Amino acid sequence: MASNVFFLNTKAEILYHLYDDRGLDVVATDKMTLQPIYQNYHTWLLDYDREAMKKVFE
Repeated sequence: MASNVFFLNTKAEILYHLYDDRGLDVVATDKMTLQPIYQNYHTWLLDYDREAMKKVFE
C-alpha cells in the first residue's frame, strides 16, 4: 500500500509533499519563498535534482 502526506501552509503558500521515507518535495507559488529553504538545505537534495535546483537558485 502506498500513501502520500501533504502539508499546506496557506499563509506562506508552501506545499510539502512527503512521498515516502526517503524525502519530500517542497512547492511554492514564488521562487523567493523557497530561496531560504534551498540555502539552508541544498546539501539534502538528491543528486539527480541538484543541477536543476542550482540553476534556479544560484
